[in-house]
Amino acid sequence: MAGLGVLAWTGGAGTLFGGCGKVQSGAELLAADPEIGALVGSTVGIDMHSHAAGANARLKATYDLAERIPTGRMTAVCLSHPGDAPVIRREPDNRIRTVRQPEPGELWRFTQRRLKWFDELIAEQGLRRALRRGDLDAAHRDKAPAIVQTIEGCQFLEGRLERVAEVYGRGVRHLQMVHFFRSDMGDNQT
Repeated sequence: MAGLGVLAWTGGAGTLFGGCGKVQSGAELLAADPEIGALVGSTVGIDMHSHAAGANARLKATYDLAERIPTGRMTAVCLSHPGDAPVIRREPDNRIRTVRQPEPGELWRFTQRRLKWFDELIAEQGLRRALRRGDLDAAHRDKAPAIVQTIEGCQFLEGRLERVAEVYGRGVRHLQMVHFFRSDMGDNQT
């Protein structure tokens, strides 16, 4: 039945999108068809990669993420900070480049500050962390916005694998092996 709903929705979306030449917002589409709203509402929706609310490197959250997650009909976001942020820059041509080598311990200290930022965000905004099997289903059931805490790039390890257990203990559940900065873990993603 859900498959039929998706097929019906995609056919209807063509009419909504193409019929009047104006692209409707997601909220307008959901309001236009209660069946679509019910289907979306029954789904555990997860943004699989987000730097929302200043997760990259802001000192404080730039907005209320806990308010925006349900507004977007999401259950959770995989909220990420790039572990190599202190040594990379976006160039005028929009490419991201490594601009210098990190000082010993610099990326670990940066990671520690970001983990503290996540702790504060969760406490201040009432977000849940998805830490184990079933947490996303429970967040969806309870209509409680959640995050899956993520780090892009393992440069903070600096050859110390015990740090994986440390960041896991701080709530990280998705650890991307490489990002834009070359390391012992691998080449950069570009």
